[in-house]
Amino acid sequence: MTKLLSIVIPVYKVEKFIDKCISSLIVSDEKQLQLLDIVVINDGTPDNSAILAKEYEKKYPGIVRVIDQENRGHGGAWNHGTELAVGKYLFYLDSDDWFNTSDLSKLISYLGQIDVDMVLLDSQIYYADTDIYVPTNRHIELTPDQVYTADNFDWLATGHGFNMTYAHDTVYRTAMMQQYMPLFCEKVMYDDVSLQAIPIAIADTFIYTHLDIYRYYI
Repeated sequence: MTKLLSIVIPVYKVEKFIDKCISSLIVSDEKQLQLLDIVVINDGTPDNSAILAKEYEKKYPGIVRVIDQENRGHGGAWNHGTELAVGKYLFYLDSDDWFNTSDLSKLISYLGQIDVDMVLLDSQIYYADTDIYVPTNRHIELTPDQVYTADNFDWLATGHGFNMTYAHDTVYRTAMMQQYMPLFCEKVMYDDVSLQAIPIAIADTFIYTHLDIYRYYI
């Protein structure tokens, strides 16, 4: 079956988080589930994270893939996962974070109806010390479900500064990203900053929709 959405998850020392992360991707609709390509990159983790992930690989063959590699850091895991992704679209998920499963199901349906280079979404930050969720509200200036041309859009006027697109609330066309690999520096902090500007330089079209998916753990 042709895959619609690849989700790349780097794994390193997250055994207390990985079950919640991957289980949040298991949508209840079997047809939708078959459209997912969940690419778990075991970045040489020394704990049981990869073992736990491989239990999902056994339970959901053809949907969950666990790829072992020598430690290359977060950026190296994202590079490898991006190279291996086979879905039309690509979403990055850190292994201590998770998705809102019900809105993920809606996103799968939505992606089947559009054809753009980027899909901007809503997200929430979860503060563990206070057990509070805070919406990011990053795209309030955009008209939902309107296709924009990236070259003609005034990105700086949105007020996001350098955060013009962000991994936690953006789905990318896989082929667009793969042609510019490697996108991420390896074994450095903040390797994901490349996603804050590069996609707007290479994308032709984007759309925003009211789907609240990513849960970012602080």
